Amino acid sequence: MSMAGTPSTTVNARLPTLRARPSRHAVVAGLERRRVIENPDRRSFGAQVGGGDCLQAGLASAANLVPSAGIPQDMDNRTMPPAHGEINHVSDTALMAAACRALETESDDGFVHDPFAARLAGERGLAILRALPHPDFMRFGLGARSRFLDELLQEALASERILTVLSVGCGLDTRPWRLELPPELRWIEVDFPGILDYKDGLMAGEPPRCLRERLSADLNDREQRLAMYRAAGRAPVLMITEGLLMYLPAATIEALAVEACQEGSVAHWIADVTTSAFTKAIGGTDAMRSFQRVQASDCLAGEQILDVVRRNGWVTTARRSYITDMAFARPRIERMMAGRPRPEPPPIAPDDPTGVHRFVRK
Repeated sequence: MSMAGTPSTTVNARLPTLRARPSRHAVVAGLERRRVIENPDRRSFGAQVGGGDCLQAGLASAANLVPSAGIPQDMDNRTMPPAHGEINHVSDTALMAAACRALETESDDGFVHDPFAARLAGERGLAILRALPHPDFMRFGLGARSRFLDELLQEALASERILTVLSVGCGLDTRPWRLELPPELRWIEVDFPGILDYKDGLMAGEPPRCLRERLSADLNDREQRLAMYRAAGRAPVLMITEGLLMYLPAATIEALAVEACQEGSVAHWIADVTTSAFTKAIGGTDAMRSFQRVQASDCLAGEQILDVVRRNGWVTTARRSYITDMAFARPRIERMMAGRPRPEPPPIAPDDPTGVHRFVRK
């Protein structure tokens, strides 16, 4: 059993013929340096997906998605048709997140450009997205999160001495391929072996723009966390935990906050935070029910996560807010809301910390 009481299982090397862990808690095992492989069919990904009437609910939902996947031994998607759109395990969110990025890429006003997302999402990812209550708003929110994290990462690389990026729970993220990065930068992707194998298989022939490595480790296991820090080395490290922390047990979040600096060389930490007040104010609580089954039983709300991070000596040095930094999206919001009722803005405190943060140690 994992620390949160979820059975530990093995993973298959393929998605979506995959077996996925029902939990996000164990995030992978063993270090391997890999070249990524071949270039599959590049067809146009996306037709329009269905709409909704609450932009903010989609944003809240997307802000909480896990970009990674695992696989339960008792669940085999080979028995499901490709168009099956239900979210049954956490691996489905990786495919759906890739579908969001693929549609953003095809859109003239998309917030993120990811030329690899369509092949990673496949028909299953698009089907999962289409089955959500407000898929266009989900896509909007996930696109905003991706954009903000890209900005904070590139600002840090340009202004700070960072030799290694440790991307924990990387899922189907393609930043090592799609961003302009220093070619000497080490980028270690940490996740389940199955999701890493799946991504490697579909990225065949696409050289990363940095020195990409892969690592697997169970984040609930202290020895495996320490192995992760040792793999990153003693040079200055930037750690990314995009969409991860709110799915982990409280003790694991505490351990990451303590150990990343004390046991490793993590000097910068980029993470997204969504407070319960923000989610409630914008009506996102119901939209998140599909994802709650993959959370630890003692998972923390965004404000509790932020308290743990700050209590252990981390401070926000840069941030992008889902509340105050969305001016770039105004034209798109106007188009999305055209002909729809204009509700009053939700009562969210202007200092609500919801957004993407770059933390440094005091």
